[in-house]
Amino acid sequence: MVAVRGLDFRVRARMASGAGKLLTVAGLVSACSPALGIVIRDDMPDASYQALAAQPQFSAAGRLIYNSGSGNFFGGSGTLIARNWALTAANVADNQAPASWRFDLGGQSTRVEVAEVFIHPGWALSGMAITSGFDFALMRLATPITSVTPAAISRRPSPAPGTAIVHTGFGGTSTGTTGFTSQTPNVKRASTNELEATDFFTLFFHCCDFDNPATGDATGLEGQLAPGDSGGAIFGNFGGAWQVLGVHSFIADWNGDGILANYGDIMASNRIEPFVPWIDAIIPRRRA
Repeated sequence: MVAVRGLDFRVRARMASGAGKLLTVAGLVSACSPALGIVIRDDMPDASYQALAAQPQFSAAGRLIYNSGSGNFFGGSGTLIARNWALTAANVADNQAPASWRFDLGGQSTRVEVAEVFIHPGWALSGMAITSGFDFALMRLATPITSVTPAAISRRPSPAPGTAIVHTGFGGTSTGTTGFTSQTPNVKRASTNELEATDFFTLFFHCCDFDNPATGDATGLEGQLAPGDSGGAIFGNFGGAWQVLGVHSFIADWNGDGILANYGDIMASNRIEPFVPWIDAIIPRRRA
């Protein structure tokens, strides 16, 4: 049996206190909590992952902050896909009232309030199953962000296994030997990987595994999603144009060792192309 866990930082904390829920989905045990930070190779400095994330093609990668009434707290990752629209995961968006959310690009200078939240209807119909493939949400921002160019979403067929990609997200971190250990979010990182075959779960997902550098299969900045990365983007480069291929949803203890996000585990991001009609149906009608 494979343990599957979502990537939302707050839900993970709530589950640790005993308030989380377990769902049995297609023979998998699914712990419905969102994703945190990117776990890195043992032999590469964290600064290299932060430097990749700081490159201009990933400037639209942002984070979600929620206001509890007593302060602001990190809630997950997201991506600016239009001046006043952010794309994230439903497992992040449905954890707080819409009016409590804020979105920024890593600093308070770009932080804006969220005016409306739209969660894909399939999320509720699936019983909020993390492996359903409907883990999408759109957030209309109250104020447009004009300091960066929004990321383009992919409208092309799903790329083949072996395609090079980049994951982005905010959150804590650790290394592939120990697995996820840090509970400190709010640092933007990016990692490289290659798409695996689509038969890990369903065709709704882009899946990658976390290769140990000792095998010779790891990319230069190989990484693994972890709890905080939920809602972040998987990027691909096609003809020199970077595009969002999907939204980070969950990770799985594929090697069965009981350690979260270490070498041998896999990560799954919802493919965006089947949901482009849903995105297009919402954004044009509600432009600020």
